[in-house]
Amino acid sequence: MKKNKIIVAVIIIIVFLFIAWVYVGMKGLPWKIRQTGVISQKYLREKYPDLKYKVDKAYYNSKFGCYFCSVVTEGDLPITFEVIVRENETIEDNYFEMKVNTEAKNIIVGLIKNSVPNIKHISVLEDAGPDSVDGSYKKYTRFTTGKAYPLKISIIWNGDKMSLDSFIDKTLNIREILESKNISVCGLYIQDDTNKYVIDLNGGIMNGKMEGNYNLTKGEIIKSKTAYIMK
Repeated sequence: MKKNKIIVAVIIIIVFLFIAWVYVGMKGLPWKIRQTGVISQKYLREKYPDLKYKVDKAYYNSKFGCYFCSVVTEGDLPITFEVIVRENETIEDNYFEMKVNTEAKNIIVGLIKNSVPNIKHISVLEDAGPDSVDGSYKKYTRFTTGKAYPLKISIIWNGDKMSLDSFIDKTLNIREILESKNISVCGLYIQDDTNKYVIDLNGGIMNGKMEGNYNLTKGEIIKSKTAYIMK
């Protein structure tokens, strides 16, 4: 009987340790999460002494195996970014990356809102391709039109009832607006949820020349069925 109790106790301990191991693997160590918040604030005070911000939350990202601290800046254009604390205690952040992306998004929404009044979602990201430009957006502290910021833009809207032909015209009009403002774009994905249309113009700048289908003409878009109706 005593032996059976010992076996049961051992099994319970093993199950408990397994559950704890799974939990830590998914959620991280609670004390480490608290520590991440403290470390992140010290890091931000030293690196960005003039930045006004609020710490949203600290958490463990099981996908990347490190601890993150989500931060939101104060001001007219809030920037949400993260401080990453790795197991080897190295710390980094993506403040300027998110700042550039947010500023670019704000400018682009302002440019196209009259043409696309019912935007459901829009994301504007710098092209991550290593050969997309000679320089890197990380050299700059803000988004400036005319600089080498090749963007990938994704838009989902509720449009008016229109033909596929008109949808293509609207997309090309957006492309012309961006070009007229000297904004470098290497990817333009648009989804019209009302009419179930999709167009995906993408490319990349290689050795100073755009490659891909971003610069396709209307005739080429129709012929290649780059614009289509979702099933």
